[in-house]
Amino acid sequence: MYFTFDDGPHPVYTLQILDLLAQYNAQATFFVLGSEAEMYPGTLQRILDEGHTIGNHTWNHDALAGLPRDQFDDTIGRTQALLGNRTTPCMRPPYGLMDASTEDWAAEHGLDVVLWHVDPLDWREISALAIAQQIVDDARDGAVVLLHDGGGDRSATVLGLEVALHELTQRGYRFASICGPDGHRLR
Repeated sequence: MYFTFDDGPHPVYTLQILDLLAQYNAQATFFVLGSEAEMYPGTLQRILDEGHTIGNHTWNHDALAGLPRDQFDDTIGRTQALLGNRTTPCMRPPYGLMDASTEDWAAEHGLDVVLWHVDPLDWREISALAIAQQIVDDARDGAVVLLHDGGGDRSATVLGLEVALHELTQRGYRFASICGPDGHRLR
């Protein structure tokens, strides 16, 4: 399975998530906002130091569907410039919203679009147990799980992740990064 985290890095929740991932020997991909990566370079570096991968999630969580080309190029390009060679060739559109141009324009920046299969809606005010239950119920080989490490209070996400990692590890699942060094990419 592939755990992914959007909207960070965050100086509290990302660190808690990294601690959990280390505890379960799990790798993940963090789709970061350029503005947050600029504010928290130490957290970004820890993600990399611990073997996780980083993808582009725009500069300020800009909805890409309907965005004029110059604005698309700015939000993606600015983030790519900040991340440099530390990023993978992958991006995730905020809200998963795309239009007919998104994949082509992303490809012109050398990026593949990565979406998800499992969305426990952790950005809503729901319990950690509900988050964990959705992840476990929808678990399958190759599933991409969407979670958030930024954009608000993510304490329920951290607790839900802990429960899900425990249960899924017991079931024999392993957790890898998307767009990792082995070149594995999913759409």
